[in-house]
Amino acid sequence: MDVRAVINATNVNICQTKGVYDAAKRNVKFRFEVASSIDKFMCGDWGDVCIEDSVANDEALINFERVIGSYYTSEGELLIIAESEDGVKYTTITVLFPNEY
Repeated sequence: MDVRAVINATNVNICQTKGVYDAAKRNVKFRFEVASSIDKFMCGDWGDVCIEDSVANDEALINFERVIGSYYTSEGELLIIAESEDGVKYTTITVLFPNEY
């Protein structure tokens, strides 16, 4: 089975930083890019990360460790991070710009 099959979104809090929120408010195209990036991320497409980070993400899925995706948008690079509070399921997905990390 491909471990990149899916990040289960059931009971996951999807958060965005103020920077992402403000950019999405003023840029409709960016709003769609954020939604598309989240969809890709949830399906295990980590975006524009190096092969080592992609492999690390795939391995992190097994134990619900932190997973990071990177996507290029009309507003610049966008990061998406999934984290687990309990090691049993992902509980939070955060969408942010690199300078907000």
